[in-house]
Amino acid sequence: MTGSHGWRLLLLPLVFLAAVRVLLFPRFGETHALLDDWAAHAVFLPLFAFGLLLARRPVLQSQLQALRWPALALALAGWAVLALYPVLQPGWLSLPEAQRLPMRLGFAAAQWGGIVAAFGFARRHLDVDHRWRAPPTEAVFPLYLVHQTVLIVAAVALRPLALPAGAEAAVIVALTFGGGWAAWQLARRIGWLRPWMGLTPRSSAPALQRAAAAGA
Repeated sequence: MTGSHGWRLLLLPLVFLAAVRVLLFPRFGETHALLDDWAAHAVFLPLFAFGLLLARRPVLQSQLQALRWPALALALAGWAVLALYPVLQPGWLSLPEAQRLPMRLGFAAAQWGGIVAAFGFARRHLDVDHRWRAPPTEAVFPLYLVHQTVLIVAAVALRPLALPAGAEAAVIVALTFGGGWAAWQLARRIGWLRPWMGLTPRSSAPALQRAAAAGA
């Protein structure tokens, strides 16, 4: 059962993200600047803080698991809005802000619903250890650090080729994962680079790998 506190975990962040989308994005846009991307910082810094809190509060993990199905429904509803509204309103980017409200709210719903659903289903079905877990776990953060840069560079480089959308998407995905894998392998082999790519210092890495293997 999902108590009232659990439902607040689903609804209050949704309201916050929707408010940011409605109030800040029209005024500031999204610039990807390091210091003054106010709308994006208002979204991602709280989500980053939530991730830190989640790692230290198992009770939150249990609540996310209980919310996985409502969160999935919320995410799918938001996705449906994002997919259908541009079809029903061609040229919606040039519409007055009030008429762009469904897209703002749909994005917030898909964003937070997807996060909660992903965590909830992962805890329900993937909360086990295995000897194969350690390498992908180590690779996650290097991929996270470089994925956006690789993705943007790949998209710009492929633009002159005018590939079909499906082919271009497949190439970009392959290059993004390939770049992440290369960054991980490079970081594993260069001692001073390991901490900068989110890896443990070389001296402690073997001990962690042995501990993971012992738990398989």
